[in-house]
Amino acid sequence: MSTTQFFIRQIFPERPGPSGLALVLIIYVLYGIVHALISRMAGPALALDDVKLNIVTQSLQAGYMGRNPPLFEWLLILVQQVTGPTLASFVLVKYFWLTLIGGFSYLTMREATNDRNWAVLSATSILLIYQIGYNYHQAFTHTTALIAMVAFFWWTLIRLRRKSGIFDFALLGFALGLGVLAKYSFLAAALVVFICVLRLSDWRKALIRPGALVALLIAGIIVLPHLDWVLNENRALSIGIVSSLQGQAAPYWSRVGEGVPEAVWAIISYGLPFLPILLWAFGRRVITLTASGPVANLARDTTILGAGFLLLAVFLLGMSGMQERYAIAFLFPFTFWAMINLHKMHHTRGEIARFVAASVAVAFIIFAIRIVAVVSPGAPFCSKCRQFIPYAPLAEAIGDAGFSQGTLVGFEDHTAGNLRRLFPAARVLSSHLQTYTPPATPAQEDKDADCWFIWSEDLGPPPPQHIVASIDPDTVKYVDAVWPKKMRGKIRTTSWTIAPMNHSPALVSELCRIH
Repeated sequence: MSTTQFFIRQIFPERPGPSGLALVLIIYVLYGIVHALISRMAGPALALDDVKLNIVTQSLQAGYMGRNPPLFEWLLILVQQVTGPTLASFVLVKYFWLTLIGGFSYLTMREATNDRNWAVLSATSILLIYQIGYNYHQAFTHTTALIAMVAFFWWTLIRLRRKSGIFDFALLGFALGLGVLAKYSFLAAALVVFICVLRLSDWRKALIRPGALVALLIAGIIVLPHLDWVLNENRALSIGIVSSLQGQAAPYWSRVGEGVPEAVWAIISYGLPFLPILLWAFGRRVITLTASGPVANLARDTTILGAGFLLLAVFLLGMSGMQERYAIAFLFPFTFWAMINLHKMHHTRGEIARFVAASVAVAFIIFAIRIVAVVSPGAPFCSKCRQFIPYAPLAEAIGDAGFSQGTLVGFEDHTAGNLRRLFPAARVLSSHLQTYTPPATPAQEDKDADCWFIWSEDLGPPPPQHIVASIDPDTVKYVDAVWPKKMRGKIRTTSWTIAPMNHSPALVSELCRIH
């Protein structure tokens, strides 16, 4: 047996029959392709958090922005070597993570139930969680990597009950390290799991072994470069994270008063529409706090303690904005708990058929909703609807004005992120993203290199008056771009101002950050 075959056998032990893992991966890939095509129907523009990430991925660094670690950006940079800084790169990365979510969920349930068919059913039922089946396609970036690493972590944890060798603890170490690099909230979610592990004697015996030191060592090695960046380059990280979680500068009890109902709703809504469909297909017997076996015990305890942790976080941090996506990492094992319990109960083919039929129906409903949101955009699907902004006239105007491979500065993130998509060879900055400055080539650092400033008062506030006053009016270009789609019957237009700044060395230094 070759070394490669040995490691494959260690991770995926052979079992007779067709591969359930392959089936799950195919389902998730096809699901991702359909949603990717729907995203492309809206147009090539980037929106939401994608625009910031498209700016910072101009260089490979140990960290980028204080609120999130860099795993998503690293994979995005790798993909963009092939696709360029386009919408396609984001779609590929997001649906790669989604496919991993399905694959690791299957492997976890396969370990827990030793039932290939039930593991397939359980893994695909993850898509019935609203935050994963629908909201995932709308707004997630770093959270996509977080969910995938939580699924990876649960699989490595569950398999330690069957095999607890050095290799198995090493896998756990990889999951821990990559999880921290996916999103900082992974640390809190993993802590909740390990608290539950200490409470359950059979899990304590499986995990509290010398091999656990190997897991911690590997996790530490993986995290070390980013940790060094946090300590040396971003000392205000914790202040920034706490500030963003607390929200507006309101009194503590006022923030808590807003945060508690939001946390309760995040917990209750997490199981929608998965739990109602489960009840419709299998009856009220699925509602139970009992757990069938050690894996279900751990999943149950983690889900309950995770819900409590979300409420506790509101009081500890004075959080006024508990977003529903914050609950995902803590409540993710809820599906495992429910499906393992159901596996132990008596169920008929008819009940399973109802569950599958409802699951397929939900998938098609989500497809339909997203298509309607593209064909007839506007409320309630989006308000600003910036994914429909036509940037092609802006690109044409910049090209016609003679821009070469210099520096483009967008005053706000949406313009800047899409400028990088349109001019991949240019050096692109956002005036609102002062924490990141991309490297410049010798040609871009030349005093005669282009330094152009672009802004839109439709997308953000006007630039500071001292900049506007210093612009040479004879060099300014104006662009009006009419949106190709009406927003609930209204025609929208986005206007930009293009201003070369080469005449002012002081502004070149300030805006293009070239000294």
